[in-house]
Amino acid sequence: MEGLHLKNIEFDGKNVLNTGIMITGVCPGCSLENVSVQKVKSAIVLNNTRGDQNAPIVLDRVRTYGIWTTPPQVPNDWIAIGIHIRGTGDDTKWVKIRNGRFEGPCNDAIRIDTIGTSEIEISGNRFFNVTNVLTFGRPADKKTFQAQFVSNTVCEAKAGVVMELTPPPVPPNTPPPAFGKFDFVIRQNYFAKTPEIGKVNGADKPEGIKVENNASDANSGGNLGISTVALPPPQPQFATDPNDDAKFLRFSGPQPEIGPSKTKVGAP
Repeated sequence: MEGLHLKNIEFDGKNVLNTGIMITGVCPGCSLENVSVQKVKSAIVLNNTRGDQNAPIVLDRVRTYGIWTTPPQVPNDWIAIGIHIRGTGDDTKWVKIRNGRFEGPCNDAIRIDTIGTSEIEISGNRFFNVTNVLTFGRPADKKTFQAQFVSNTVCEAKAGVVMELTPPPVPPNTPPPAFGKFDFVIRQNYFAKTPEIGKVNGADKPEGIKVENNASDANSGGNLGISTVALPPPQPQFATDPNDDAKFLRFSGPQPEIGPSKTKVGAP
């Protein structure tokens, strides 16, 4: 379907539904604007989905919250996800996730499990009380994971960007399958109370990760090599009343700036 636009809608799964919204196939110009999803297993699923260069799929001011964490009678491999981009067919292309709110507790605010991606933009979002902010798996051999994670604010997450590069099981004495390359930009984000800003599981840090102009408080670390500028005291303060969107996880003072060029960091 082309040009589908959902606006100003609240979806409540009542802890009964697995998925709030699923978008499948080629959907140029599809958009969700000011849409909230709560009390489901996966709030929004993009399944083998792609937009168009001139008409991307846009998730603007989307909010996911109240995602299940310990629902009864679920498989052991169950996880709670805000937005799940997944697919085993063609690459996922031309998707913009911007100006959203992702509130836990949940396992992954955004999770990407596809063979490859291009033109994926995650910008201007606010993440609060989640286990992992952005988790993505291994791109398939000869494929590329291309995305941007720019100008987001993260507060009280266990981990920021998580790369799950553990190879799938193979027969004994068989080398693990090769995986593709990365073209991934992490820029102008602000991390607060996030012990592991970057984390790699199952492999060394891959090439193709570009990190620049990120900032944090004093509680930052991880093995992905996401360098940050530690902002001096007083640290930026956030309001955390979920009923006040105008102030929720927004800087109480001016947006922080770093470097001689006064580069702004975090979600505006």
